[in-house]
Amino acid sequence: MARLWSDDTTDRDRAACRRWRDAHADHERAWRRLQGLSEQLAQTTPAVRRKWRYDRPASFHVPRRRAVGAAAS
Repeated sequence: MARLWSDDTTDRDRAACRRWRDAHADHERAWRRLQGLSEQLAQTTPAVRRKWRYDRPASFHVPRRRAVGAAAS
């Protein structure tokens, strides 16, 4: 998702994402959950986004693979 939001996203990036989403129903579910979370975050104020991003304990860090796996379940 971050790659698709970058300023230099290519048609190849979009096609790779589509192939991944089409490969398994769990991938599509994970994608939709991430989109939903992104939309919720976009509706918050900038101050809330900054606080959420920076005011977390170090133990809050979740490795990307674990976060994506959780989104798929």
